[in-house]
Amino acid sequence: MVSEVAAELPDSIRTLVDDVGAQLIVPLVFSGEIIGMLLLGAPRSRRELSSEDLDLLRTLAAQAAVAFENARSYEALEEHNRTLNDTVRRRTAQLVQSEQLASLGQLVAGVAHELNNPVGAAHGSIEILQGSLGEIEQILRTYEEAAADDPELRQRIALLGRGMDGTSLVADTSELLDICGEGSRRVRDIVRDLLMFARGDRGERHPVDVREGIASTVRLLGERVAERGIELKLDLHDVPAVAANPAQLNQIWMNLLTNALDALAAGEAASGEIRVRARPCADGSLPGVEVDVIDDGPGMAPEVLARVFEPFFTTKDIGKGTGLGMSIVYGIVRDHGGTIDVRSEVGLGTTVSVRLPVRDTQDEAPAPP
Repeated sequence: MVSEVAAELPDSIRTLVDDVGAQLIVPLVFSGEIIGMLLLGAPRSRRELSSEDLDLLRTLAAQAAVAFENARSYEALEEHNRTLNDTVRRRTAQLVQSEQLASLGQLVAGVAHELNNPVGAAHGSIEILQGSLGEIEQILRTYEEAAADDPELRQRIALLGRGMDGTSLVADTSELLDICGEGSRRVRDIVRDLLMFARGDRGERHPVDVREGIASTVRLLGERVAERGIELKLDLHDVPAVAANPAQLNQIWMNLLTNALDALAAGEAASGEIRVRARPCADGSLPGVEVDVIDDGPGMAPEVLARVFEPFFTTKDIGKGTGLGMSIVYGIVRDHGGTIDVRSEVGLGTTVSVRLPVRDTQDEAPAPP
């Protein structure tokens, strides 16, 4: 086996093989590619290895190759996640600054659909590998049990296992698979949240649970919240579904939460708190849902509060906002037959209350004359 593999080795690796006095090379092969190798010295018993010995070595090498490749794939996945997070964060910041969250919905929908298939395939493959590892562990245990009554076989296994613990190898591989599985689940959850955030961006209205959109938006902003050391509390009661366009509702929650985050960042405190509350309410004669976004930031002066829905009015620095965010929110709420109210005092924070009717007022029959 040495001569077959050695011919394909670069000079540096061939020198290493010669230096360590390897008598046996077991390649670690994954998808037809050699990704590593096991170097073994001459058996102390000075006997030739049997075909069974070589088969066991190949089995262990195959599992080691899978473990190494999984570790490498996990590192690549983590790097891809970091790159994806950076890309999404940059794109999100640009779109929030320009207040064009409809374009964000199209963007994330495309990204989510592109990621959905490979993420699903990776997650399924990891589950298959975890099942295969259990079968391999049973094979190893069978070898050990067989060796208990066979001194010669027990000695051969002991010699073969010098410097290599099969049980530890299986355990390490299982742990790596668990890490990969957790990573793939996280990516799958991110894709699900992106799809939920962009879902239904076609003007269609149907029964929507506002809590789902709020929770999805909070998850998308989670890293930004954590970086600023802000505590975000959710108080989401059981509420009836409202007739709405879910993507437009998500624009409301994204705008309000982003404004709260920016308000806390502009304050003197190093951190702060945002509370989002959803509860049933009666807005006039129609049953509905009320969502309150409350922050303990610096609040707004009366002259600023009076212009909060005015198009192009903003207190942010040039380049950090167009002043259209709250105007867009107001328009969406009004189009859904709801109301919005902002209460704020300097030094006491801000509360924005959105009330949406359970039924779409545009679909109601006109009152008889």
